[in-house]
Amino acid sequence: MKQFACLFLLGGVLLASPALAVDETSSSTTPVTETASGLECIQDAIETRDTALIDALSSYHAAAKTALETRIAELKSAWEQPKGTYRKADIKDVWTEYRIDLRNARKEFKLDKKVAWDVFKKAKAACKGVQVSDDTGNSAADTTL
Repeated sequence: MKQFACLFLLGGVLLASPALAVDETSSSTTPVTETASGLECIQDAIETRDTALIDALSSYHAAAKTALETRIAELKSAWEQPKGTYRKADIKDVWTEYRIDLRNARKEFKLDKKVAWDVFKKAKAACKGVQVSDDTGNSAADTTL
């Protein structure tokens, strides 16, 4: 009897499922008639955002490179000290400063990414005559940069 009840329940769910299915081809938003100016607007917003991201990445890499170059010079200088506490303290200071420099570079890069995406969101919202909801990408795509 339990098997029959389970089959009956399963059959009911299977029969009801087409009625519960969502039509993925329909859109809940009102269709927008695209205009050339709307397309140009969104393309400009994309270019501005991605150019800002490229610039931010270049700045981050330059700062990281400078931190490494400084670390090289400072560590070499620290190792020229005679053995003892001064050498050890100098080496420790070099590593501390290096970590601070990298942390600051990452903070700046993170802020630059946020600003680029915030500006893009505002620009995208201002674009009329284009279905901006077609682009579902967001800043999460750039978290691994």
